[in-house]
Amino acid sequence: MYEKNIFFFILFTTIVILGLLTYLYNNPATEIPQLQDNDPTDRTVQIPEGWKEYRNTDMKIKLYYPPKLSIENQNRYSFLLLDNSSQGQVGNTNFLYFSYIPIFNAALSSEIYNANYDQLLKLLDINTGESVNISGVDDFVDWYTYTRLEDQKLDDKSFWVYENLNPWEFPGGTNEIRLIARDGNTVYLIGAYYSDESDLNKELILKIFSTLNFLKINDSEPTLETSEVIVPSEWLVYNDPKYGLTISHPENWDITPAPQEGFGGLIRLQGENSGENIWIEIGLHENLEKTDDISLRQIELSRSPSTRFEEERNIILNGLPVYQQLVPLVTGAGPDSKDYGIYNIFELDGRLFFLEAYTSQPFDQFEFVSQIIAGLSADNTNNQL
Repeated sequence: MYEKNIFFFILFTTIVILGLLTYLYNNPATEIPQLQDNDPTDRTVQIPEGWKEYRNTDMKIKLYYPPKLSIENQNRYSFLLLDNSSQGQVGNTNFLYFSYIPIFNAALSSEIYNANYDQLLKLLDINTGESVNISGVDDFVDWYTYTRLEDQKLDDKSFWVYENLNPWEFPGGTNEIRLIARDGNTVYLIGAYYSDESDLNKELILKIFSTLNFLKINDSEPTLETSEVIVPSEWLVYNDPKYGLTISHPENWDITPAPQEGFGGLIRLQGENSGENIWIEIGLHENLEKTDDISLRQIELSRSPSTRFEEERNIILNGLPVYQQLVPLVTGAGPDSKDYGIYNIFELDGRLFFLEAYTSQPFDQFEFVSQIIAGLSADNTNNQL
């Protein structure tokens, strides 16, 4: 009996240790951890009459807000919700903010409201009821101390909630509430600054937060953007006889023409931009035809429905409609050991083409890839397919 108990004790201890090692391997300290759902209470949300709807497909959210508020400082990753009617009283120091943070690219944090990775990690390292000075400087403890409150569920996501009773650079009497949730490789960071002197009080702020709805990836097309880029005049021109494509490219780039035998084959370009060697492939999009009742996005999703992309865009690029995805690859699995693919689909001269650019620094290469696409032209009468 004693030996049997010892056996089960050793087995149990071994399972616990293996479980702990597995957790530490999958959740290293330098990464933003996946948040655990502590089963916060679900709430039935009633939208007040007259409230406006706001939908942001880039950030994949929808919410409702009172008509006296307005959307300000909007970009692809964050926006503010301000009460402009309060000017002359407490000014615009009372507002809500919404940020959508891709955690695979810390360089973006300067473009996203309150997206400070070091501070996020400090907040995610405390339990309910605990406090932390996220500045890391003892002299700033009065302004940067956040206390974790009870979790709150918004739509289908569990948010960790924090409160700061004296936020930095805000007038005395201002409070901040901050909510954080992780969704795969993205962090949602939402919050608000409020005071007793403002009509935008905590009760109203929480009511606005409660209307948040998180859009599923296939719910709707991304917001249509317009972009104008200039193709450098010193770039060289290459004419591919198989596809009838004319391609502008930087000097000293290597080009491998599409094979002349058979339908398949890619044009490959390789060279350096912004200190990184980029690999680009161009080809026909599986001989699919674009029709008016199906979008470029629908075509791409039907071709590769299992592809997990981090960002998507619908762009009118120098007048050319382009659907674009940023796809994380298995580390080092792309051509030339790249970590990301920038996938594009567009129509030239009645034919659908794709362009895939492989890079480890995607946000440094978006404009360059746009220049390559803008420098393309096609003549269907001159192709050899």
